[in-house]
Amino acid sequence: MSSSFQPLRVLDWRRLIWAMAATLIVASSVWTVAMHLTRADPWGELVPLVSGAAADLAVPVAIERSSARWNNPAVQRRGEGWLFELFAPPTLFRDHQAGGWALEPPPSDARASDDGIAGVDAAPVLQPAVIGIGMELFPLQLVGYGHGAAGLFGTFQDAATLETFVARAGHRIDPLGLRIDALSEMLLEVPQGDEEPLRQRAAVARVVLEGSGEETLLRSSERAIRGAPRAAVRLSPEGETRWLAEGESILTEQGSYRVERIETSPLRVVVSELTGATENPPTREFFPPLRWLPPAAPGARPSAVQAMSSLP
Repeated sequence: MSSSFQPLRVLDWRRLIWAMAATLIVASSVWTVAMHLTRADPWGELVPLVSGAAADLAVPVAIERSSARWNNPAVQRRGEGWLFELFAPPTLFRDHQAGGWALEPPPSDARASDDGIAGVDAAPVLQPAVIGIGMELFPLQLVGYGHGAAGLFGTFQDAATLETFVARAGHRIDPLGLRIDALSEMLLEVPQGDEEPLRQRAAVARVVLEGSGEETLLRSSERAIRGAPRAAVRLSPEGETRWLAEGESILTEQGSYRVERIETSPLRVVVSELTGATENPPTREFFPPLRWLPPAAPGARPSAVQAMSSLP
């Protein structure tokens, strides 16, 4: 007796997957159309799909709008008129011995000089302290320029009285004993430290000191100075201040000291102690701020503005 096994017919799984995919596509399309019709106005009321009496029973759903606003600014400590506070950066102190910056003054810079600039206290060896490097301004400064109907003119300032006036080439400033010999506009290079210099347009005036014929160039891009820089040496924390040039010496109760070098870039002053017969006297370096000094006053003099005639 023979027998044979007949397996059940298995449903083709590929057809099943295709059928399920088609069903999902149709359902997704129907849902998308329904949502589009329901939310025809996304910011308004709900739009019902029914009409007639059934539509009257539909309850509209509105989207809440926020009415929140920024709060008014808080009243500052200075009063109602102030809308914000101005941040003032802290004062940084230079520790010349450690070679860094700090928010607190180092022990050697704890006391300040009379002019409000932090000075350097007396060291065990060197008593004097250098509190500034002074550069004397030339009596006449060129602070600007312009073009008019008659050509180029310059804006000048009396460095002593701070009076400002305009003048052209050929004009004389009798109170200062100066004559503007030439005035021109040039393209000058402005140094930028280690970087490439910048090219800047500026006015250049050549002024002549009448009597001696000494010539000086004034540039509108920088201050004009006269003479060599000097160091402001404070003899003691409560003592007077003396201005000394490079190579000059000073004698105090503690000993004799000499200004060896005065450098302006960077600002540095080297002072040596001459007390005692030593071939290599002890020295100390100072890094004081730069001070612009007014020109030495020659006494009472008339106003430079009054002495100038009006421009043609």
